[in-house]
Amino acid sequence: MGPLLVFNNNKGSKCGGQNTAPLIKLYGVQSTIIENNEFNNCNPHASLIVFEDAVRVDHRFRYNTIRGSGTIVINKYVIPEANIVQ
Repeated sequence: MGPLLVFNNNKGSKCGGQNTAPLIKLYGVQSTIIENNEFNNCNPHASLIVFEDAVRVDHRFRYNTIRGSGTIVINKYVIPEANIVQ
């Protein structure tokens, strides 16, 4: 929770595990910028990122590379731009 989250220029490899919980769950964040990240084989059996909101927010999800990782669960407030999903 909080007003702003910036998650930029990170690399994740083989993170997460056999559980069914999302690796990253966003709820109550009013604005997020998730960009220029690489996720390789992260949480492959569940969600990688879950955006969950009750009110209007601004989520930017762009320029990320996602290989062999879990799903991205978005809602109507997420602006997905130019992500590479393999």
